[in-house]
Amino acid sequence: MAKRIQRSADVPTFQHKFANGDWVELKSAFRIGDRDSINSRMVSPEQKLNQETGEMEYTGGVKVDTSLANVATLMQAIIAWGGADFTDDKTGEPFEITMENVAGLSEEDATALIAAIDGRNPKPVGPKAPADSATPATSTSAS
Repeated sequence: MAKRIQRSADVPTFQHKFANGDWVELKSAFRIGDRDSINSRMVSPEQKLNQETGEMEYTGGVKVDTSLANVATLMQAIIAWGGADFTDDKTGEPFEITMENVAGLSEEDATALIAAIDGRNPKPVGPKAPADSATPATSTSAS
């Protein structure tokens, strides 16, 4: 039986391999903290410019940038990567896993990685609707 609480080191991973031999190691399962981290990368405080002081001020609201959803998901899922396209030619070391480098993935590669992640991490679902109570009850009685 799987443990309900997993330490980071205990989270299972899998390797997605590309046709050219490059690979990306990804988390096999997201925890609630992973989902929270993904969401927090897409939310920022809403600000406006104070015309008198020239400084930005917090308005009390938040701005959600859903365009960051895929990059945020990949940042949370990628454990390591390797192969020619993920290696710095000068140093021979893999590129760091940064927002900038993840955002630099091709659309095709990012889509393949997101599909692999989604296939192993079902989307959270809300509570089920109650059974339909509008159906009239029927009874039979002997006369």
